Amino acid sequence: MAPETGGWRNASRLTASPKCDAWADAAEHIREAIAYQRAAQLLH
Repeated sequence: MAPETGGWRNASRLTASPKCDAWADAAEHIREAIAYQRAAQLLH
């Protein structure tokens, strides 16, 4: 599933697996970091 669609987080809710939750959280943090970097580049 594509991280952009939030599919990982939805899947983690369905499975209730700590490992899946960790992957979903990691994917979310990566998306936030990428968004922050893009915003910073636009400001400079």
